[in-house]
Amino acid sequence: MGEWPTQFKKMSLAGSVLILGIVVVYVWVKQLNINALKTEAQVMLAYLGTLEAAYYTDSGAYAGFEEFYGSEIDGQENCQRPKGAEELGFRLKKCGKDPRAGGLRYAYRVLLQNDDYTGEAISGSDVGSESYICLGSQKRDQWQVNSDKKVRHTLDCE
Repeated sequence: MGEWPTQFKKMSLAGSVLILGIVVVYVWVKQLNINALKTEAQVMLAYLGTLEAAYYTDSGAYAGFEEFYGSEIDGQENCQRPKGAEELGFRLKKCGKDPRAGGLRYAYRVLLQNDDYTGEAISGSDVGSESYICLGSQKRDQWQVNSDKKVRHTLDCE
């Protein structure tokens, strides 16, 4: 059998480089999008930490709520504002709105232990358990904050 024409070899190499470039750009853009979506949890937990510090200054204790509040988890709505969130002044305005249309992508709660609290943000998911953060998977993304006000990434999509 004969060799491929030189022009085809050049096009084949250029085509391979193009396809590889497209794959690299796709992966980069997907990761950039996921990182942008995770910003919601970081900002809201920082806000929650500020509210807890102010509440502690006023009352000498932290406010907690064990029920999730925010995005739906496995399709279950979590827009009923818990009493602890109300006491704290933690209000989510986009609750109940579709995450693909600008709604919340995380659900929040505050767990109390000893003389501290742990604020959690857990990625929401639809009825089929597909994550609103970990695109195309059923994995969870989780962030936490406590009285030191450092937001920590405790469970990553990957």
